[in-house]
Amino acid sequence: MKFYNREIKLKNLKEIVKRDFNTFADKFLEKYFKEKLQLTKKYSQIGSYWERGNKNEIDIVAVDELNKKLLIAEAKLNKEKINLKLLEQKTKNLLPKFKGYKVEFKAFGLEDM
Repeated sequence: MKFYNREIKLKNLKEIVKRDFNTFADKFLEKYFKEKLQLTKKYSQIGSYWERGNKNEIDIVAVDELNKKLLIAEAKLNKEKINLKLLEQKTKNLLPKFKGYKVEFKAFGLEDM
């Protein structure tokens, strides 16, 4: 009987992993690219951005205060799924805080590792 319950739990776990794999993998990619950007030592701040109610969530915002540059990026396993026009629209409330900054929008995927 215990073997049967264990088998059911393992099956459920496999289904959960299949269902949520992309979500977790994308989060790990975000973390990877934040750390990679940090290693360049070009940016004074690196983080994420989101507004109340989970509106306009942006994976990566990297600020170069010295050169007045801003990198705004999304990270996904398949970067073809990233819509840069939509990413630009998500920044309408963020960009006024960075007047005078040159802004670069970027899509990161597995091939950029």
